[in-house]
Amino acid sequence: MVLRHLFLLLLAGGNIFLLFLLFISDQGVNAYLEMAQRHERLLHSIQQTEDHSRRLSREIRWLKSNKKYMEQVIRSKTNFVKEDEVLYLFPETFHNATAGEQGE
Repeated sequence: MVLRHLFLLLLAGGNIFLLFLLFISDQGVNAYLEMAQRHERLLHSIQQTEDHSRRLSREIRWLKSNKKYMEQVIRSKTNFVKEDEVLYLFPETFHNATAGEQGE
């Protein structure tokens, strides 16, 4: 009878220890949930990086194969002008002020 009570006490203690490991320890349910969230964030980050890589690859192909597109990009990013063209550059503060007036 004493052995049976001792065995049941040992089983109960083992169950309490396992519950502690499952819910409270650093390797339990909370750690699993945090790791699952981190996994989802990493998958999302990988997807965004792959999308960005595809867009850059597409732009590189366009720049290599399409001279008009290359000229357009160069002109817009570096403010290059053709021989008989005039380029007007307005300060950002002027542009923002006029955009605010139009919205009113």
